Amino acid sequence: MTLTFETKKAYSLDEFFTWLKLHGNPDAHYELINGEIVEKDAGGPSGKHGEIILRLGVALVNYAENHGIEGRFFSSAPFVLPKDEADTVQETIGNGSSKFKRIRKGNYLIPDVAFVRPGRIPERFAGAIPAVPDLVAEINSPSDDGLHIQEKIEIYKQAGVRLLWSVYMMEEFVAVYDLVQAKRTFLNPDEELTGGDVLPGFRYKVSELLK
Repeated sequence: MTLTFETKKAYSLDEFFTWLKLHGNPDAHYELINGEIVEKDAGGPSGKHGEIILRLGVALVNYAENHGIEGRFFSSAPFVLPKDEADTVQETIGNGSSKFKRIRKGNYLIPDVAFVRPGRIPERFAGAIPAVPDLVAEINSPSDDGLHIQEKIEIYKQAGVRLLWSVYMMEEFVAVYDLVQAKRTFLNPDEELTGGDVLPGFRYKVSELLK
């Protein structure tokens, strides 16, 4: 569901954060997708959605620990993409004078599961995670808009995410995006997710994920 803030059609990060403080529902998660404020899982969270997130997260963490793979995993945690280097400065003219205002542009996304390789993120930080994830998993709900799903895939690609798993839990398949090689593969329940060069050797059957 797309939400509106006054009559504006596109919002900066600062305007988005202001909206959250003034109008955001503390029980809901909101994303900023190409200037649009979008409620994540607008149809309401489902038990199956939560189960899949937990199942996948546990499988990934256990695999990394058992195989000595370092890095940090996150669930439903926010990332700002692209980073602040993409910020712009806007000139404002009033009463014959000029002043400059920094406009923080970007996208605020909350992937269901994310993995960041070591050395790319500080031990401690506040707010959104200050890094681009290497692996992202999105568990798509029936209420998710197809256009926004595709927009987020492109945002992840432009930001530098390497591997994306887009899980369609109701249709029972997974779309795998190798964003480095620009390849897309569809997996049915009899096939396996693999970690590629992000999590070498990781394999997880789709039917196990979606059970």
